[in-house]
Amino acid sequence: MPLSAAHAWIHRQARIVAAIYIVVVPLVMLALASFSVYDHYTTSHRVARLAAEGAEAHQGVCALRRDLQTRVRSSVLYLQHHPQGIPALGITADDLRQSITIQEQYAKSLAHLHCDP
Repeated sequence: MPLSAAHAWIHRQARIVAAIYIVVVPLVMLALASFSVYDHYTTSHRVARLAAEGAEAHQGVCALRRDLQTRVRSSVLYLQHHPQGIPALGITADDLRQSITIQEQYAKSLAHLHCDP
């Protein structure tokens, strides 16, 4: 191959490589930027959804704790007024005390929660 033909071939190859870089590099950068935006969008929505679900679960557990506390108070009052339990239903005072103890334990296990009154 004469020098000018080799030079022309090298020049042509350099233009092909330059054209590839001119097209491919921006496309890769655009793809990476698009992925980054998409990832940010989906992550922020996922975080918001999880935060909402966490708040809802927290409210539910707080409601459970309030219910347990109410049940304990009402059971204690009932037992004070009915020291025999509920004989007609076969529920003894010991059964009521055991139920109160279990509910107090459940409420105590949830005592660390910060709940609105």
